[in-house]
Amino acid sequence: MTPRTAFVLLYLWGIASTTIFFMMSDIQLNWDFFGPHEDRTFLAIKLDNWLNWSVIASIITTDKFLNSYFSDIIGPWITNSIWDHKTTSLDYSDLQCQIIVCGYYLYFGLKYVFTIYLLINELDFALLRVAADLAATFMTTKMHLRKNIDKSE
Repeated sequence: MTPRTAFVLLYLWGIASTTIFFMMSDIQLNWDFFGPHEDRTFLAIKLDNWLNWSVIASIITTDKFLNSYFSDIIGPWITNSIWDHKTTSLDYSDLQCQIIVCGYYLYFGLKYVFTIYLLINELDFALLRVAADLAATFMTTKMHLRKNIDKSE
């Protein structure tokens, strides 16, 4: 399967599964607000002023940017070094590799629960996460493309 075909199938699946979940649910989405509002809370934090909203938005945006950036570093290392049958030696001990790999999946598994809560309840924060993810992905992809183009010349 080509990456382009996989990309299209992934998006079709994402649209279909999300549509089915929303059609089956009774979730009352709290997407009425952007910015602070007197009735708005996030994880029991009142978002009734711009300072609180801005601090939470900054933390969420920075968190997503760093998660995406470090995931673009650690994920390929796991795939291309740890799991690649052609790898004959690593710069880390078996224990260090296990800690990094298992810690990586534990971290993102726990973050997933938080992300679901965020995406269901806060559209503005969800959009900030998407923007931060795209920025980090653009940056790391550009870095890899530049490195690969330099190798080919």
